[in-house]
Amino acid sequence: MESIVDQHLTHDTASYLLRHGLVSVAYFVNVQTRRSIVHSHPYYEYILVRKGRPEYMANGSRFSLHPDEMLLISPGVLHGVYCGPDNAIYERLILQINARFMEEILAKAGLAERIGAMPPLHMLPADAVYHWNIQVLIERINLSRSVRDGELREQLYRSQVTELMLIIEYLSKTERPGAPTSSSALIADVKGFAKRAISQPIN
Repeated sequence: MESIVDQHLTHDTASYLLRHGLVSVAYFVNVQTRRSIVHSHPYYEYILVRKGRPEYMANGSRFSLHPDEMLLISPGVLHGVYCGPDNAIYERLILQINARFMEEILAKAGLAERIGAMPPLHMLPADAVYHWNIQVLIERINLSRSVRDGELREQLYRSQVTELMLIIEYLSKTERPGAPTSSSALIADVKGFAKRAISQPIN
């Protein structure tokens, strides 16, 4: 898998089409770069946080993400990221999907209307991402890039992205993922405290 450390994003590079055609997967690491420009992409971008607690700016608000949460960003949505000086190194797995290719997949799966009604920027909770092995699915999508037969590679992409979108559709009915808010970090901290308190034995 391609690994990119301290990417210096510009408006021009943000607007490029995908480097690898229909689908691109890469592992990004912020070590010294603390802030990105506010930008948008002409493709779908799905960000799975692996390490750190980055703060995102989007839709006029700021919110924090936590490890194993996944941010889903539609084409054209302005967003940026900030990693404070006291924050750990920010690492994330990023899946990018060509917009026209995604629309074809959604239409064939009968998901276009349902997915289109979801917020242009929303988040999958960490427990759902873990339960459905979404990281493994993204890694399989990346493996498909090595298939030399272009027609077979595209069929694999279609089946794997369809699987991902069906999972997201299911989670939208059960977990009700919504637009992230500035309170997401506080809620996560409270939930974490509650879980630790429940797991501790009573003296």
